[in-house]
Amino acid sequence: MKLGLMRRVYDPNLPHYSLLRAYFASRQGWYMPVPQVTGDAGVVSNLADSASGMTLQDAIMAAKEQKKLVAAFEMDVRNAMDINEAIGLFGAVILGVDVPPSAEKSDEWQSIERDVAGRVAVVMYGTDFTSPGNPRYNIRVQGEEKLMTGQFFLQYVNEAYAVLTADHKPPYGVPIDVFEAYGSTIPVPKPHGVSDDS
Repeated sequence: MKLGLMRRVYDPNLPHYSLLRAYFASRQGWYMPVPQVTGDAGVVSNLADSASGMTLQDAIMAAKEQKKLVAAFEMDVRNAMDINEAIGLFGAVILGVDVPPSAEKSDEWQSIERDVAGRVAVVMYGTDFTSPGNPRYNIRVQGEEKLMTGQFFLQYVNEAYAVLTADHKPPYGVPIDVFEAYGSTIPVPKPHGVSDDS
């Protein structure tokens, strides 16, 4: 496994997933039950695999500029329901993960260690909450299918992004222009007195 994803930095140009949730909350009767979800990891695997040597935010913004992505939303990794919902809507979620040495050669990421070998971008495309105390997640890492336990997720996942590609059709009849509008780059206000020429 090739490690090398750079540490997460805050990027104000990526809107938060809560903006999209606010839109759905404003729509009476819109509800999406997602107790167990399987999406399509192939939708965003190439983006995750290309992120080595850069931040995940930079890889996402580059993909948006190249029109490979319609929308992207930063997510709170502590909110499992939002992540589960986003897999249902978008087909997959991209994660930034610290990788302990034992996970590099393992098909199931479950052990908790002190050491970290490096970072990698991972595509999560399925969740299974049949064991409430320890959910399991289907992930793809550089073309390899693996499983991740809930404890591993809580310990090592430190960033998550819902991304929508142009060829993915959102379910439940949600118009794609909603995702385009809410997932577009939000301009960062300039401090008072700073012009465009500065």
